[in-house]
Amino acid sequence: MNRVRPIAIVMLMACSAAPPPVAIVPGRSAVIGDNTFRTQATGTIVTARRVLGEQAATGQALLKQVDLGPAQHSPHIRLAGARAWFALARDLTKSSPHSAYEAAHHGASELGPDYAKPTVVDDTHTKQWLAEGEAEHGHHDRAAYTMTRVLQSRIRLYERRYALAVE
Repeated sequence: MNRVRPIAIVMLMACSAAPPPVAIVPGRSAVIGDNTFRTQATGTIVTARRVLGEQAATGQALLKQVDLGPAQHSPHIRLAGARAWFALARDLTKSSPHSAYEAAHHGASELGPDYAKPTVVDDTHTKQWLAEGEAEHGHHDRAAYTMTRVLQSRIRLYERRYALAVE
């Protein structure tokens, strides 16, 4: 006769339970390069500062349920950086379209290629290619507009893909 031992049931229950929430000590902070990390009850806020010429902007991301140490090595830091570049591109659009294009291009590079779920049909690569062509031909207004929209779209796709980990 097959009998289940009580110890096996306890082990099965223990292994199948959700992991306990991370114990985060609010109020701690660290600065590494152009990134500032600050803990709060729900995770760690990353503030990224990006500079282009004499202009600077910041972007933030909340790394959900991540304590200070692991936050400093999180791949999601790039979302805060991309948001900073987006803010910079948006701020420079009228005064310096060439710089706005540059900022948006830096943001797309920092965000990297893993911003969308594999099932998403993404046309931002084509739009980026068009923006690069416009920039090469000196049409900086159009290049800045298109590249800034590319970055904005990729940030939104990133937010959707990693919604459980970062906001």
